Amino acid sequence: MKKSSSRAGGFWDDFPEWLGSSEGVQSMEAVDCVFNALDGARVDPSERRIIWPDGESLNIDQSVERIKKDSGFNDQVILSHLIGWLQMEYTPEGLDEEQMDRFENQIERWVEEYENGLHPASDS
Repeated sequence: MKKSSSRAGGFWDDFPEWLGSSEGVQSMEAVDCVFNALDGARVDPSERRIIWPDGESLNIDQSVERIKKDSGFNDQVILSHLIGWLQMEYTPEGLDEEQMDRFENQIERWVEEYENGLHPASDS
């Protein structure tokens, strides 16, 4: 029987250390920046647009550029957190369970197609 290691090295074991690292601190600053920038924004998944509080309707790449102008973070860091916001943070108001399921499926298809380079005309 093998001896188990005293340190499993799994994600949750390493997370506190990473969080305290310069990379972790920068990532958390980027999360705050992206989420604050998107505060008050809405999502139109059928058109694949983020509707900013000022009414500007932007696709994912345009939204990354908008956030980058004011933040100084690189595109990939912003993109990662913007997609996280779309998938986990943004919650539209007034949807019943069936509508919410449909909304979440639209977001997942949008993100999957975006990440696979299948940018439809509405997201280019």
